[in-house]
Amino acid sequence: MKIFPDFKYGWLPEEFQTRLPQELDFVKEANNCKRCHSIFKSNPNVTTPTVYDSLTTHRVLTMSFEEGISATNVRKMHEKGMDLKRVARVISESFTHMIF
Repeated sequence: MKIFPDFKYGWLPEEFQTRLPQELDFVKEANNCKRCHSIFKSNPNVTTPTVYDSLTTHRVLTMSFEEGISATNVRKMHEKGMDLKRVARVISESFTHMIF
């Protein structure tokens, strides 16, 4: 690659071989969603979709649809009169809470 000519990519195939199947296991993703729901159940600023276990498999994840605005759609947030500093704070605090 021209940007980083000295970077060695030999580890990538093995990494993809071990990690990609885990990332594509939707039962694991469903469990992660339920875990997030548990973490944020008392936070009125965060909503998580409901997972439908009976319709979820390792290859299909079925969840409720939640209305919202993409965090990248600043124009729409302005139209709705949202406080962008508050939105940024909620997002930052949510990620920090999940990490720590």
